[in-house]
Amino acid sequence: MSGTKGNIIPKRISTDDLIRELHATLVEAGRCLRYWRVFNNPSTPPDWELKLGTYRVFFRTTRSAFLTTAIIDLYKLYDPTRPAMNLGELQSRAAGKHPGDANVSKAAALIASASSLWKRIQVLRNKVFAHRDTRNDVDYWFRLAAVSPDALFKLHDVSEEVLNLLSYAHDRSSYVSAKLREPSDLQQMLGDLASMRLPPIKPMQRSRGKRD
Repeated sequence: MSGTKGNIIPKRISTDDLIRELHATLVEAGRCLRYWRVFNNPSTPPDWELKLGTYRVFFRTTRSAFLTTAIIDLYKLYDPTRPAMNLGELQSRAAGKHPGDANVSKAAALIASASSLWKRIQVLRNKVFAHRDTRNDVDYWFRLAAVSPDALFKLHDVSEEVLNLLSYAHDRSSYVSAKLREPSDLQQMLGDLASMRLPPIKPMQRSRGKRD
């Protein structure tokens, strides 16, 4: 970074900036969750991993990266740190600007209802993904968090509803749903790999920490 601290002009994040950032985070989390689910979908050819050859490490890393990104993104949406770009900050601004607005009240109720689920996401983020707690192995933290794939999607969808309610309260606008269909491009690619006539390779052994 060039320049000195004295040359840096602080700029407060506007509410419009905050909404755009939160929307981008939601879109990214939704896409990563859906790509990650393709790898674990029963309809995905079961032997695709046996046909990857030298690419198998890349795809296993990719699968893990999708889940890691989704967990970090979902955590950020409710991160209680102040100041931070999260739904709580947006709700606080909306409540101050539009006291008594029914959309703001509904958003606050949804945020409160999502708290218990977010705290389980927090366990994974704090003990496995952003920080590795060595007091127990990865399996222990996953069992403790007890976060199912459906729960991840539920938190994403609730967060999207909260954002749209607060965006509408802010300037009577809302974002198009970030919900996406299962990524057909990835499904097609894995199907193509499964149909290739390649010598089978020995499946990779799963590590004790099952993140996928």
